[in-house]
Amino acid sequence: MTETGFRGFLNDLDARGELWRIKEEIDPLDEIGAFIARADYAHIDKGLLFENPKGSDIPVFANTIGSSYKRIAEAFDVPVDAAVASAGEKVMEVLKSGGIEPEYVDRKDAPCKEVILKGEDADLTRLPILRMNPQDGTKTAAFLEGRFACPPAVSKPSQNGRNISFHRFEITGPREGSVWIFRGTGDARSMEEAWGAKIDDPSSSWDIDKAKPFPTAFVIGVEPHFILAGANAALPYNNNDFATIGGLTGKPVRMVKCETIDVDVPADAEIVIEGVYHPFKWAKQGRFASFNGFYDEARRRPAFEVTAITMRKKPIYQHVHIGRP
Repeated sequence: MTETGFRGFLNDLDARGELWRIKEEIDPLDEIGAFIARADYAHIDKGLLFENPKGSDIPVFANTIGSSYKRIAEAFDVPVDAAVASAGEKVMEVLKSGGIEPEYVDRKDAPCKEVILKGEDADLTRLPILRMNPQDGTKTAAFLEGRFACPPAVSKPSQNGRNISFHRFEITGPREGSVWIFRGTGDARSMEEAWGAKIDDPSSSWDIDKAKPFPTAFVIGVEPHFILAGANAALPYNNNDFATIGGLTGKPVRMVKCETIDVDVPADAEIVIEGVYHPFKWAKQGRFASFNGFYDEARRRPAFEVTAITMRKKPIYQHVHIGRP
């Protein structure tokens, strides 16, 4: 059977000579991040597959979109010289039509369920998570050597919506993290509705009856349309982002239920991290290099508890890079 989704995307890159395989052992702490940054500065549009990351048997893939509009044009099947405008027009057309609703599959038919880790086995340190910039965090045990991830999050639906968004995820323990969420985003609005409090204000008055753990799944290893949808602030708050992706690709997104929380995730993903935010528990996050060229200062954010990690038997870790432009 022909691979689709993220694996199909990698196969297409490889067939076109646009996949750069790095076979040497490279350290996820700083070295891979430096390699990615240099590739970006040199306007290298190839996908980067680090086949031998130090300390892990899980390859790392980066540069999903690349440093030009070419990958966007390919994803939306539009001319390169008008990629952004044409892609925007396609998104608006799909929003008007409602897109294509996702389809649900059994767990046995979901590649992301080939390995299921719960309890102490659901350990984030199994993953080759990068430190992207030299001054990101500190090398302390509490920060697990300051390693961070930025996967697209799939939040519990708010009313009729299924929101996809990007959040910086700092690991603070094998099954713990803090996530950079700020007011005005879809996730923040959903959490504030659920908790009756401002997520970025620890002194905010909590609605004790409402403030229950808020379930969320982080999904790693998806095709470019997910990346672009997750980064698209123009999508309506209660939009079904999976239906929008289906409309853009012309086929329904295959979905499956999580193991430990009431959240649906793409069945063909490489890795899924399940867990909950705790309204009364906060964790320090940062500092981080940001897209604006500066380091954000450390702040307090809701703490995230991992309840399960599911993955393919031989997963590929898809990295989304954050740093100075």
